[in-house]
Amino acid sequence: FSDDADKADVQILIDRHLGIDARASIEIPIDATPGVQYVRIGSIFVQRGAHSALAPVIIEDIDRTSRRYLETLAAACNSGRMVLLEGETATGKSELVRILANLCSHKLVVLPLTADTEVSDLVGQWM
Repeated sequence: FSDDADKADVQILIDRHLGIDARASIEIPIDATPGVQYVRIGSIFVQRGAHSALAPVIIEDIDRTSRRYLETLAAACNSGRMVLLEGETATGKSELVRILANLCSHKLVVLPLTADTEVSDLVGQWM
């Protein structure tokens, strides 16, 4: 697509002609077979890390919407750029990251930030 507006227009046409949200009907497979070097989330492959999962992820319990978000997050993480998740409080952003880290055996470092957090609070933890 040439831009986001063009992509949105095409999605509206697809939804109108099919009468469904075509993206929601696609099943996103997750393959996190132990001993395999990569984890597959939809069309994205993420290299498995060296850390053991804190808690096992039951793949069957991950709903279709969360699978789409996991696939998008995995693609964003694979890009090597910074990733910012925005959203209302208690919408599952942190849980999504925890699930991805556990699936891929990557270490997850959580830094709780508030309006009162200062740079020295963060730097002091890493020095």
